[in-house]
Amino acid sequence: MEVQTILSDTLVIARRVLYHLEEQAAGYTSLTIPVHLKIELEDQRIQVADIENRLETFTASKRTKIFISYTNADLRWLERIKVHLTLLEQENLIETWDNTKINPGTIRQEEIKKALKLAKIAVPIISADFLASDRNELAPILKAYKEEGLIILPLIASPCSYGRSDLNQFQPFNEITHPLVALKRSDREFLFTSFAEHIFGLVTVKPNI
Repeated sequence: MEVQTILSDTLVIARRVLYHLEEQAAGYTSLTIPVHLKIELEDQRIQVADIENRLETFTASKRTKIFISYTNADLRWLERIKVHLTLLEQENLIETWDNTKINPGTIRQEEIKKALKLAKIAVPIISADFLASDRNELAPILKAYKEEGLIILPLIASPCSYGRSDLNQFQPFNEITHPLVALKRSDREFLFTSFAEHIFGLVTVKPNI
């Protein structure tokens, strides 16, 4: 049986026990509740919270998508990033996703949400064009960061006002003063290689469950 299934089943049982304990406690006030029931109730709440955290950690570890957000003006950087991540894809460690994988006739925002549900890392390719776009992917990316622990790893493509953007809280992989466009081709390739190795390190971290 898979670890996720075991944790899910254990959580159902633990929540059921907690529910029954809370039903018993409801018949008392905070002053009259028996000491043993109060202790059992607190212990069960701690157990439920612990299982929930372990399940969340394990679920996050099963995410393999690398969600790449970009504008058409930065398409060349998207292509180079995907090339450098190809080996990780071939080893089934990751699966890159970008909006070119949205099929005609599907609802764009729904497809973005589905991809983010399976994403471990989001890579916004930052430029003035990106910051000036409607960026309909940004809100769900930030939501996934807050609610599901998505890792956000920006790449600075060209000079821009990154410091005033909604993403400025996240440390970019390359320095703002060293955007991709300012680097020599060989230096960019070294940077993309380091970036791919960094992704490898992030996706191969073993969860502590």
